[in-house]
Amino acid sequence: MTHQPTTNAPAVTAVVLNWHGYDDTVKCVASLQQVAYANLAIVLVDNGSTDDSAEKLTQAFPHLKFIQLQQNRGYAAGNNAGIKFALAQGAQYVLVINNDVVVENNFLSPMVELAERMPEVGVVTCKVCYQSNPKQIYAAGGTFSRWLCTGINDLQWQSDDPKRNIKDREREISFAPGCVMLIRSIVFERAGLLDERFFLYVEDLEFSRRVGNHFRMIYTPRGKVYHKSGAGTSWASYTPTYLYYHTRNRLWAFKNDPLLYRAYVLLFSLMNALAKTLVLWQRKPDDSRQKIRALWRGFRDGVSQSQSAS
Repeated sequence: MTHQPTTNAPAVTAVVLNWHGYDDTVKCVASLQQVAYANLAIVLVDNGSTDDSAEKLTQAFPHLKFIQLQQNRGYAAGNNAGIKFALAQGAQYVLVINNDVVVENNFLSPMVELAERMPEVGVVTCKVCYQSNPKQIYAAGGTFSRWLCTGINDLQWQSDDPKRNIKDREREISFAPGCVMLIRSIVFERAGLLDERFFLYVEDLEFSRRVGNHFRMIYTPRGKVYHKSGAGTSWASYTPTYLYYHTRNRLWAFKNDPLLYRAYVLLFSLMNALAKTLVLWQRKPDDSRQKIRALWRGFRDGVSQSQSAS
């Protein structure tokens, strides 16, 4: 699946990662196939699914490149498999996009045009709205908050109304939400691939910070996609998997920062874990004990691994 030199449009390869998500993935890929861009290839990566989604996807899209991993290697490693293939085939840009995202057919060209106009830009993001409420913004770029030790989706939950939202404009960002990122190929050479040790969650923040050391990152409101993510999710509804990896990886993401800031991250993470524990205990969902144990295992592993890796 090499890009054919039949157009002057820069070669873009979209990487879509599936894990037990046939219904979402098929909608994502179908929307990408309708994109009005002359030089777009699509790579499907299955992350060791144990249901029948991989087989069904190969049947639904027999002409697409399909990479089958033998086990679930995590979000970062699964995407890296597709990224490496895209780079080997000569992609000038790689579009990393979550499988629960559907796109408008004109979303890609403005992103590529911006990157071509500004060679110092390594990552371009576009407007992301909720599938459940297309007039509500999920992310309009992102900001790295040193105080909250995390990446924040800009304008989240605000109305997608340019007349009312004067902040919704092209601008530089310090955090690129991982659900959709157009990445210049040379970024991977200079900043590296996604960090596979994270497995799941926070890898987009860690990647954004590495990219920011070499390139600018820009948000454009001219492209729009729709994310399935639920609006206003509470701590009590988070899964044990989320609580473990998000807690651990936040501590891990700052392992190379100065000692004083690492101490602040540790204190913030401790207070955050205590607050979540109180919420889970007071609301007493059926699996609250399991969630609390996962949360504190994540804190323990984050502290021990961040110290050993620094």
